[in-house]
Amino acid sequence: MICPECDGQGSVEEDEISGGVNENGPYMYIDLIEQFCMECNGTGKVLTQDEHDALFYDRIKRLNVLEMLEKPPDSKLH
Repeated sequence: MICPECDGQGSVEEDEISGGVNENGPYMYIDLIEQFCMECNGTGKVLTQDEHDALFYDRIKRLNVLEMLEKPPDSKLH
């Protein structure tokens, strides 16, 4: 799905405000800058809830398999 935050561009425009005080008094500049989109990590695409859930459950399954591989088998020595 296309990222609604950046419209699929991977970056967003934001205002950067800077300023201070000099001999003429206070001043402020507002510059428009392009930032990396935090919503889609710059890819321009976001996951639907179903895609997110599928990835989540796939990762859980893999973690469970890894945990089982790391545990030594139960063995009883007589």
